[in-house]
Amino acid sequence: MKDENPDVDVGKVLSSIGYEFLRTDNSGNDGGQEMIEKQRGFQMVNPTNDWFPGLDSLRAEYQGWDWSYGRTPEFMFNRSYPISLENHGMTKIEFRMQVKKGRVELASLEVPAEKKSLIDEATYADLSGFINAIKGRAFHAGIVRNFERLLLRADTSVSDGIPNCDLRQAFLNA
Repeated sequence: MKDENPDVDVGKVLSSIGYEFLRTDNSGNDGGQEMIEKQRGFQMVNPTNDWFPGLDSLRAEYQGWDWSYGRTPEFMFNRSYPISLENHGMTKIEFRMQVKKGRVELASLEVPAEKKSLIDEATYADLSGFINAIKGRAFHAGIVRNFERLLLRADTSVSDGIPNCDLRQAFLNA
């Protein structure tokens, strides 16, 4: 913005936005100067703990795991991943989790019985080990990303203390 107008500064931009807000009614209609006068102006606030004691603790609470995940209702996560088994066509691997009070209560890995024997035992053991390692852990989006990394061989390093797994050739990107 400064490239277009060297007189622009943060205070002027905030003031301009404030006045535009004041001149607009609830329906989004421009009420002009008359609407601004009815509003009696606005006051800039500084959202810091100095101005609002206790704000930092509220911010920490609402940004924390307990608020984001720990208080969520019970839910199920189900995702199906198509994989190619060399010379044996396609199949699907199902990854499922039941989460209660923000913790993974149940987790499962499902492969159709007729295709299970076509998957390298060590690979299946690696994925099963991951499934067992997440049970009882705090849920977060990284769990799904880590499972997908293992499955798709995008990255075999896994965080959160879950062991690294060496994926075998049996799993190919579909």
